[in-house]
Amino acid sequence: MGQPKRVIAAAGLTALLALLFLAGAAPARAQTGPSPGQVKTELERTDALLARAGQEASEVRNAFTQERLRKALDIQRQAWGEFRRGTGAGLKSAQTLTRSARSLALQAIEAAGIEKRARETIRTMIEEAQHRASEISPVVSASQNPLAQKLLEQGLHQLRRARRAFQGGNPQAGRLATLARNLIDRAGRVATGLGAAISEAETSIDRAEALLAEVEARLAEEGPDAAVRALLAEALDLLAQARRALGEGHPGRAFRLSASAREKGLRALSGMRRVPDGEALMSTLEDMETLYAEMAPRIEESGPQQARNLLDQGRELLGKARRSLGEGDPAQALAALAASQALLRDAAEAAGLE
Repeated sequence: MGQPKRVIAAAGLTALLALLFLAGAAPARAQTGPSPGQVKTELERTDALLARAGQEASEVRNAFTQERLRKALDIQRQAWGEFRRGTGAGLKSAQTLTRSARSLALQAIEAAGIEKRARETIRTMIEEAQHRASEISPVVSASQNPLAQKLLEQGLHQLRRARRAFQGGNPQAGRLATLARNLIDRAGRVATGLGAAISEAETSIDRAEALLAEVEARLAEEGPDAAVRALLAEALDLLAQARRALGEGHPGRAFRLSASAREKGLRALSGMRRVPDGEALMSTLEDMETLYAEMAPRIEESGPQQARNLLDQGRELLGKARRSLGEGDPAQALAALAASQALLRDAAEAAGLE
């Protein structure tokens, strides 16, 4: 072979080898992971976000927020550990982990924001209820109506409970503030002689709703219980019927249905492993005393002797419930309250209140 041919062959071989090298090198570059600088930048971004999430979480008591933040911090520590290994695999793992931590931190921030907005809403509800009480108090005082005064006292009591719950981060604060406002408004209506029958039904519905919300909360804490869940489902259905009856202009029927819902709610509480404490039951007792005070005049005026007898029996059971609470026997008090609620419903039905 001549010199030119050998030169050409050598050049061709060199070019072929170069092509083969480039072909092999390209996949190698494609498989290369993130650089240390890139991963460090991502880690530092996550650290900054976690610092913000920690500040947000310190201002709320949301369990979800705290759990997301704890998990994010744990994953971020793992990410830094992988980064310090300095290997390609470590860098990839660090990048994946820190992105996961960043996502959890964002969830914590979002949940904290939701709680803050909810707290602000509840704060406004409490302030509005207090303002309404200031407006209503002179009207109630001037009316000298015992029922209006009782309703106002109950509303102010629930308002104090709402404030304590709000200060303690208790999620029941919103429900208590709503109940307080409703009681205060009804005190004003009774004081001015407006809508007594509707007020009675609305009061009963609200009390039933509050009681069933407590049953649901306790059921969530204690775990599934078929018997209690069945009673709760029946009570919720009765409550829905009560709302419909009130909307259709039948306050008497709405009262009876909501009273049945409360009775089932109290029976559900009796069937739980842990009955409510004395303070919670005292509030329920006071609610029922208010309901009796509201209903008694109409039942006694228009109802037959049977209705008045049922009313008297129910009052006796309320007294028994109060004595049981004083003796430290909440289970017995709860049973008496359930029976008293049933008697009030029966008295309203015997009186033919529609």
